[in-house]
Amino acid sequence: MAPFSNCQRCAVWIVLASFVWLHLLDAAAVEPNNPLRRVGDDSPMTWRRRHSRDLHHLHLHHDRSLGRAGALDDQSGRHRRSEWSCPEVNNSSHSPGISCQCDLPHTLRCSAVSGGHTSGSSSGSSESERQVASVIGALRALPREQSVSLLDLSIQNFSRLGPFLFERVTLHGLVISSGEIQEVSAQAFAGLASSLTALGLPNNRLVNVPSEALRSLIHLERLDLSNNRIQSIAGQPFAGLDRLRFLDLSGNALETIAPTVFAAASGLRSLQLRSNLLETSQLVAPALSGLKKLQELDLGYNRLRGRLTSTFLQGLDNLITLELTGNNLTLLKRGMLSGLKRLRTLRLARNQIDVIEDQSFVSLASLTSLDLSHNGVVAISGQSLSHLNDLTQLDLSHNYLRALTSDLVDGLPSLESLDLTDNDISLVEPGVLTNLPKLIHLSLTGAFGIRPLSIH
Repeated sequence: MAPFSNCQRCAVWIVLASFVWLHLLDAAAVEPNNPLRRVGDDSPMTWRRRHSRDLHHLHLHHDRSLGRAGALDDQSGRHRRSEWSCPEVNNSSHSPGISCQCDLPHTLRCSAVSGGHTSGSSSGSSESERQVASVIGALRALPREQSVSLLDLSIQNFSRLGPFLFERVTLHGLVISSGEIQEVSAQAFAGLASSLTALGLPNNRLVNVPSEALRSLIHLERLDLSNNRIQSIAGQPFAGLDRLRFLDLSGNALETIAPTVFAAASGLRSLQLRSNLLETSQLVAPALSGLKKLQELDLGYNRLRGRLTSTFLQGLDNLITLELTGNNLTLLKRGMLSGLKRLRTLRLARNQIDVIEDQSFVSLASLTSLDLSHNGVVAISGQSLSHLNDLTQLDLSHNYLRALTSDLVDGLPSLESLDLTDNDISLVEPGVLTNLPKLIHLSLTGAFGIRPLSIH
């Protein structure tokens, strides 16, 4: 597995930093606008971008929420806040080759290269373990007001998380993405059981969910195991994680998920399964049916094939956003996804869909955004979309539609944006837009060389 790029590392770092900051803010000051409550946001932004968007807001509240254990002012009797400073860990005699920086207050990011050793060699591994121990030792020595809440480690040749590594350290967020980790001791996070709320082990070499190590993390809310080598998940690896709200398993090689896997994770709000090898048979009841509170599900770029039917993903009563981009779905059946009554955003781009049956969306009356771009749709009957009274955005770009007629848009009174870019449209029915009073944007680029239109 290739090491994290600088861009990827910054993305994960920013997300976990923002998450940790949220837990340190004044509840009264930020609770009404807490971005963690936006899991069902209709915006196409990924969770990483969504949380990085709030960093500026969080920074404004930082002085009010951190460093409150300041010293007592002798003259006024009021508490004086201590200025937080970045811990000095760089290139000490006990930690050669380590480079650390603090991008945000109360956060520490450290990287190190084990010089002159090949990946996986015992000498290189020993050196990397000393480097990690040196960083942890420096954290233990910090006074409380100078403590670190989020630690991000990238140490070359660091392949095993040993037992009690984080004893006597209080962290709210931890990222370890050396690209090498293959083994996690059952007691690896024993010292963090009472504090850790966000854990990232992305872009490593894990072949299993480290369930024994996770079991003690009873306060964990976010877990990122993306871009590892996990092929199957069995049993109940998330048992004991009652507060888990976000789980990222994208970018693995997942082929099978046992029906019991999510039985103990009923509180999940967001599940990322993007870029795996999952087939449709893995996602029928009871595989995900226990996730009654799930609001966001990403199944993009898997191996889902054939028809999308009414039995697919049953039991997800509160799902708001469903991502199915980049699969091999070919046909949308009547009454498909009938169990998803609250679904608002559905993305079916880059499939092989060429048939949309009448009343395909009859069960999805709450839908506000529908993406069917980059498929093989030639025609849509008047009964296909007519039940979507709340739909505001419809993307049918890069298909093979030949005409813009009332059959396509009648019954969509709330539509604000219609994208028909790069179709084979040669006919536009007169007055076709008269029943779209809210339409603001219409794109017909690719038909007669027409440019995007703005309608006022």
